[in-house]
Amino acid sequence: MNVKPSPEWQDWRAIADSLDRMTMQLDDFLRLYPDITREQLAKIAGCRIATVNNWFAEGSTHRAPTDAHKMRLAIAHWLKNEPTMFSDIREVMKDL
Repeated sequence: MNVKPSPEWQDWRAIADSLDRMTMQLDDFLRLYPDITREQLAKIAGCRIATVNNWFAEGSTHRAPTDAHKMRLAIAHWLKNEPTMFSDIREVMKDL
């Protein structure tokens, strides 16, 4: 019987730390995807459209995207541009 090792809490912490560093600035994302709508941005960022609207507002209602929003932008960009990576990873990991 092949028993797969379960990740320890330190492993999950390392993954979380890596994801925390994986961010993309809103301006960079918009430069790459100029036709994206605010509704699409809200879905990708995991927030409400009102939150996205505040990113574009000027004055006292302006709010910058949080690190969590920027992480989701980075992941969306990565997923769009590295779709074959998952099949490669699955192939390597299936026998571990």
